[in-house]
Amino acid sequence: MRSRQALADEIALREASIDDARRELAAGELGEAEAAALLARETSALQRLREELALAPEEAAARAPRRRRRWLLAVALGCFAAAVVALLVAALGPRQPGTSITGGVALSRAQRVTQLLDEAQADVASGQDAAALAAYHQVLALSPKDATATTQTGWLEFSAGSARHDAALVAAGIKELTRAVDEHPGDPAPRLYYAIVADSTPHGRALALREFRVFLALHPSAGELAVARPFLSALGLRP
Repeated sequence: MRSRQALADEIALREASIDDARRELAAGELGEAEAAALLARETSALQRLREELALAPEEAAARAPRRRRRWLLAVALGCFAAAVVALLVAALGPRQPGTSITGGVALSRAQRVTQLLDEAQADVASGQDAAALAAYHQVLALSPKDATATTQTGWLEFSAGSARHDAALVAAGIKELTRAVDEHPGDPAPRLYYAIVADSTPHGRALALREFRVFLALHPSAGELAVARPFLSALGLRP
């Protein structure tokens, strides 16, 4: 079991994340559906952390009788369950600029970007593309030229647009991928996704061939090559 201090630190980070999401919702930088997904995830994580903290052993001198500790735990969990519902409802309502629901410590820009990228990666891995896209949008609000966020935003928007036959969303995804390639010409990841998109677009074979050749020349990682290999084979290219 983690120490009480480690749990308290993570709780503070999660609270700050919720505060940031609410601020971005109020500023119009985050949609209501995206905010709801993020807040649901954060509040669920907070509930688990608070339960773990309530059960974590205290310093010997500060321990309370077992009966009293159990009573306090029951009260704390009951209050937190009610707070979760109130938080989700309040998150979609108006909030005065500059106010905070948590009073938690503020994350630095770099810490927040790192946290959001980690969360987005976990969301993609678990198939929660909408939550991942929301996290990447928040990254771009903090760091507009972040290579990973720009690339993944473009790919997720293109994929969602293709699945829904939404031409506007497809175009938005291609625009983000083009921007990622232009802003990070030496990074193989944007080239890979851009080449895959080109290959799946009518009359895009020539562009796909050109982009895959550039991708290979940029010395991609083994993981990137594994993703690219089926497309390279279909186009007659060798990794």
